[in-house]
Order: sequence, then structure tokens, then C-alpha cells
Amino acid sequence: MKPFIALAFGIFALSTQASLITIDLSSGWYSYDQLGGHKNINVVINLNTLLGMPAGSPVEIDGIGWDLNIATVGASWLSEAALNFDHGSLILIPGTGVDAPGDQFFSSAGVISLVALGGANIVLSDGLLTLEFFETFDATPLEIDAILSGTLTLSTVMAPVPVPAALWMLASGLFATGLLDRTRRRAA
Repeated sequence: MKPFIALAFGIFALSTQASLITIDLSSGWYSYDQLGGHKNINVVINLNTLLGMPAGSPVEIDGIGWDLNIATVGASWLSEAALNFDHGSLILIPGTGVDAPGDQFFSSAGVISLVALGGANIVLSDGLLTLEFFETFDATPLEIDAILSGTLTLSTVMAPVPVPAALWMLASGLFATGLLDRTRRRAA
């Protein structure tokens, strides 16, 4: 019983929190070149600010959803527009399989687990997420190939630093368990 009580207090003190974050891309992001191209849009998003967490706190992304419109320019295909998450942790290509130019809406119909997509969770040690909109094949070098707009939804998990009150509760529980055990031994 004692190990169970201590474990229960420990789990309570170190529990995680899950949150959804929606990133608005409605102003339109342009893609120019292949991954790493100097004209591509690169954005750093401080997830801690959006989650109300202290700066520099670790954040883990465990799911993603999208409701995005892609409009290609010239001969670029919808299947060439891509988003790079955190320097290659995840490459999202919403228009996969649409090998033609056009203007089309793509939706994940909710948040999908990154593990279910065949990947792994994205761990951001400082809570900063870097996004780059790029082309998998650059049909028109140094010119706009596609315009992306809509929203991304991220499912995040934070492992908060235990607060002093939670640690005090854990220590009190362990102390009380020790006193109970000592009292029972004397009575026996």
C-alpha cells in the first residue's frame, strides 16, 4: 500500500498537460524555392507564449491538423508545396498526389497523432517551433511557386516543472506513510 500511495502522489505532482494551438496562416505564405532557399518564408513561433508557459519551457508536439488552401503559380503542382517543421522533424505535404497546378483546399479533418502518421513526436527543448514553407520541386527559381493560407492545429504536451506545493505534498505523503509504518511496527 505504501509504495502505491507514494507513486500516486508522485504521478500527481509530475502530471502532464495537453493543449491545442491554432496557427493562423490566413495572410498567405509564399513558397519560392526548395528546402533552405533564402527567399522561403521561415517563421519561429514561441509556443510557450501561446500556451502561457514560462519562456524556455520544453514543449512536445504529438499531433497535427490542417485546413489549408494552396494556390500554385505557373507550372508548379499542388503536390510540391510543403511545410518543414523544426528543421526536418516533420515535412507536411497537404497536396500529396495532386500532380497538377491549381487552387485547392486540403483538410486533415481533425488532429492526427504524429505516431499514427508514421513519425515521432516533435520535442522542442525551448518551446520554439520553426516553420518553413518550401517547394519539393522548384518549377520557377526565385519566383513565387505557391501561396498557402488557412490554419494549422498543433496538439502539444508539456511536462511542467513540479511546483513547490506539489513537491511539499509528495514529501508530506512520504513522511506520513513512514510514520504509519513505524506506528504499526511498534503495535505489532
